[in-house]
Amino acid sequence: MVTIVAMIAVSVPMVSYGDEQPETIKKEYIITSSGDLSAVKADGHIVDVVLADSHTALIKVDSTANLSSVQQDLKDAFPDLTMQPNYVYESTSVNDPYYNLQWGLLNTSGGVDIGFEEAQSFIESKNRC
Repeated sequence: MVTIVAMIAVSVPMVSYGDEQPETIKKEYIITSSGDLSAVKADGHIVDVVLADSHTALIKVDSTANLSSVQQDLKDAFPDLTMQPNYVYESTSVNDPYYNLQWGLLNTSGGVDIGFEEAQSFIESKNRC
């Protein structure tokens, strides 16, 4: 099975049932702000920063980090900062009744598409392993 990790720029409510918690990558967090996050550098408890764009980044913190203090330090620089765990998402098969209307996924008229079917075939082949 292939696991896909996605950086999402919005907070997504996670539904859990019973005691089951959504899987996360330990010590990794997605941060967003209207400010320019390219100013966030690996320093102190932040050991790595990966920018998705100037307003979204993935930060990795060291194992001794106090999450509250890391978050407060970032909020001091970016007052509207949001921070969430880096959730793990798994791909599922597509069952969209409007798939044939989404030309960007599969353009049969000779135009450009995003190569969705090739990507889906690749993911499904890895899930069978």
